[in-house]
Amino acid sequence: MYNYCYPYMSYMNIYDYDDDLEEMYPRIYHRIYPMIKMHCDKMERTYGWMYSPTEKDMADVCEDIYENIKDYLDELDDDDNNNHHTRQRPYGRRGDIDDLIRILFLREISGRRRRRRRRRRRRRPHYGYDYWY
Repeated sequence: MYNYCYPYMSYMNIYDYDDDLEEMYPRIYHRIYPMIKMHCDKMERTYGWMYSPTEKDMADVCEDIYENIKDYLDELDDDDNNNHHTRQRPYGRRGDIDDLIRILFLREISGRRRRRRRRRRRRRPHYGYDYWY
C-alpha cells in the first residue's frame, strides 16, 4: 500500500545516473570504446556471437585501434601537461594503452555473451489456468 505521508518519487530520470557515471570516464575511454564496439560487431558478424578470439586476433585488434588513436594520444598529452621534461615514461605509453584496449575488448565480448544468455527463458507449458489450486 502506498504511504500518502511521503510525496511520490518520480522515476522519470532513472537512467540519467548512468549518463553521469559515463561522463566520469577519462577522455581516452570515449575515444577507444566506439572502436572496440566496432571491432566486436565485425567479429560477431563474421564468426558468430560465441567466437572466442585467439591471441593473434586480440593483438591485431589492439594494433589497429592503437594506430587509429596514436595521434589523439599526442594531442591528449599536449592538452594535459605542457611540461614534458618532468614527465617520465621509461617504457613508453604503448604498453598501458595496449592493456587498456585488451581489458575493454574482453569486457565487451563477455558482456555481449551475458546479455544473450539472460534473454533466454525456459518455456513452461501454459494451460490457460493456474493449476496450483
